Amino acid sequence: MRRVLSGWARDDAVQSGLSRRLGILLSVALLPLGLIALHQTLRLEDDLRAQSERALLATTLERAEQERLTIRGAFGAAEALSIAAQTLADDAVACSDHFNRFVESSDEGFVFAGVIGPTGMVVCSSEGQTFDFGDSEDFQQIAARPRPRVDILSEGRVTGRNVVVVTLPYGPDETAPDGYISVSLPHYQVAGAPDQTGLQPGRAVFT
Repeated sequence: MRRVLSGWARDDAVQSGLSRRLGILLSVALLPLGLIALHQTLRLEDDLRAQSERALLATTLERAEQERLTIRGAFGAAEALSIAAQTLADDAVACSDHFNRFVESSDEGFVFAGVIGPTGMVVCSSEGQTFDFGDSEDFQQIAARPRPRVDILSEGRVTGRNVVVVTLPYGPDETAPDGYISVSLPHYQVAGAPDQTGLQPGRAVFT
């Protein structure tokens, strides 16, 4: 009887040893599969991250290009208005009417257009009124160094709106211009959607 029990014990020990060896062999055999699965998962995450970054970059570049084109168009409009300003310099009413028609008929969504004199007085505007910008820090900077300029204002002095203001000096003398053409667009209009522009309020951009 003792021999039978002893034989069973040996058989159990052998089976237990075989089970442990088999478990070790299976673990070793499956390890590469686990590593491959982990590698594939990490690679998929990297691919998804790269795709997301590329999509974000493409969107950013598209918006920047749209901003550039819109602002360039605003400068083109200001250039055209400067001709009218010189032609109608002696008739403020006719000048204001012309600027008002420009704003009302513009497809770009302009909300203001005006002529600022050398001292800061708005002598002709789409609003049909005069305004004095002489005490404005922005105008003082423009007058100190006349050049094309873009300002982003959270509250325009005339419109009271969040606007992008394009200012263009005009006249034969670039250092002492006859005046400045100022046109305003809603801030969101520059990039086509509210709060999605790269332009920040309070920032001045010179060209």
